[in-house]
Amino acid sequence: STAAMVRVEAAPAQSDARCLDGSSPTYYLRRGHGSGSRSWLLYFQGGGWCVPQDESPPGFPPSLVDSCKARSKRSAGSTQRDASAEDLSVKPLFSEDPSSNPAFFNWNVVKLRYCDG
Repeated sequence: STAAMVRVEAAPAQSDARCLDGSSPTYYLRRGHGSGSRSWLLYFQGGGWCVPQDESPPGFPPSLVDSCKARSKRSAGSTQRDASAEDLSVKPLFSEDPSSNPAFFNWNVVKLRYCDG
């Protein structure tokens, strides 16, 4: 149930299609098989949002909002330390066991990494 990482290098360096720290976006792909080889499950990793250093939107305590600079040094803002493969089976939704995941066990799975703050 391991998915290979794919780094999106086609995004030009000057484009906004980058993580907070400037690293390239990535996604993890596990190919489906059998009757699921033409079906796709797209998982968009959740994240949140950040604001420029020392700014906080009105009505939000600063402790609830990360600064983009701080977040760029963690996985929510960078893909630099992403592993080359990821075991997706830690989430039952991605299990390849038909008895525990009868709907999607053999589908193609794409985990789209969150890294833009």
